[in-house]
Amino acid sequence: MKNTRELLNTKELKERFTIKDRQAVDKYTKKLYFCPKDLGFKFTFEDCQNSLCRDCWNEVKDYLEFRIKSEEV
Repeated sequence: MKNTRELLNTKELKERFTIKDRQAVDKYTKKLYFCPKDLGFKFTFEDCQNSLCRDCWNEVKDYLEFRIKSEEV
C-alpha cells in the first residue's frame, strides 16, 4: 500500500487509520506504519533528521483535519 494517500480520499484516510504518537494503525489490516512516507506523504530524509516522528505524524493529523474542513465547505 505504497500510495495510500493517492488511493483514499481524506475522509477515508481519517476513518481507516488511527494515528498515535509515533505510528499509524490500519484499522482493517492491523498493520503498523512507523513513518508517514509509508502512506505516501512526502517527507524528506532531512525532515527525519531534524524532527521527531511524532512531529511528522502531528503534521499529517493537522493536514487531514484541514482537508476535511475544507472539503465540507
